[in-house]
Formats: sequence, structure tokens, C-alpha cells
Amino acid sequence: MTVKYTVMILEDDVRASYTLESTINQLPEFNVVAVSETCAEALLQYELYEPMLVFVDISLPDGNGIDVIRQLREKKHSVTL
Repeated sequence: MTVKYTVMILEDDVRASYTLESTINQLPEFNVVAVSETCAEALLQYELYEPMLVFVDISLPDGNGIDVIRQLREKKHSVTL
């Protein structure tokens, strides 16, 4: 049985997030469980889905991806960003 790694994407460019999500979902061991366009949305979705991997854009409409990374690391140290 193959382990499914859950993935969340934080990207405000719809085309980029769609491309990344489509590419990741083609890999049998990965499953995108959430796609967020804002920092606030990402923090809420992280709590809901608890993904194992998070892809983070740096420049976002409501903040900075680096700040999101810091907040996620405070909540759960084992997340891979």
C-alpha cells in the first residue's frame, strides 16, 4: 500500500496554483487536500486538513508567506514547507 502525502498549496495566482495542483495530483503518493489564495485562508485550512507538505508563495494579497511559515511552525513543528 502506498502512503498518501497530503499537500496544501498557498498561491494567489490561480494559474500557478492550478498547474502545481494538477502536477502534484498526477503523482500517486501525493494528494492535494487544500488550495488557499490568502494567508488567512491558509491558516484556517491548515487547521482543518493538517497537511504533511505545504507549498507557500512569498508575496500574497494579505501578507507574507514567510510569516505564514512561522505561524505554521509554531503550531506544528513537523510540517514540511
